[in-house]
Amino acid sequence: MNNFFLHISLLIVLLPSCQEININKELKEVSTLDSILNHEQLYLDSLNLNKVRVYAQKAKYRTVLFEDSNLSKFQKKWLEEDRQKYHQIHTNLNNLSLEFETLKQSYKYTKSQIRALKEDLIHRHLKKEQFMGYLKQEKIIQADLGKNSNQLLDVYHKNIRQLDSLEFKLQGILTQLDAIDRRHENATQE
Repeated sequence: MNNFFLHISLLIVLLPSCQEININKELKEVSTLDSILNHEQLYLDSLNLNKVRVYAQKAKYRTVLFEDSNLSKFQKKWLEEDRQKYHQIHTNLNNLSLEFETLKQSYKYTKSQIRALKEDLIHRHLKKEQFMGYLKQEKIIQADLGKNSNQLLDVYHKNIRQLDSLEFKLQGILTQLDAIDRRHENATQE
């Protein structure tokens, strides 16, 4: 009879812990989240930082060129709207570079958190309920990172297209302004 109670007691103690043993579902969720982060990070890496820097410098140069003292008040007034567009592109692309670096660091940190969460689950440092709470937080963070990445890439594409459009629209004027600027530089060097 004592043996019977011993077996029943053991079953009562071990039965709830059997539910904790199978963590395949949780591991799959962590792997899925990690895969999503990898995909989003690759998408973010499609942003060409060299192109951003070159376009930002070009926009800055155009802004300065449109303020040249060799231009008449009428010419400056006529070019003011485009100068402001170039200035805005320059500002947007400079901010984009900073935001890109911050976002890259956030991805790196989040990936390390997910890796730690997986390790804690495997080594049983967390109960399933705790794990699910942390996983929910990481999913929210991942969603925010994805949203921020999409916004950043939208800003990138919009500003690159806008600068290309301005360059095409003002091609003849820019050629003349560049020539005036070079003549002015040559005159001051002599």
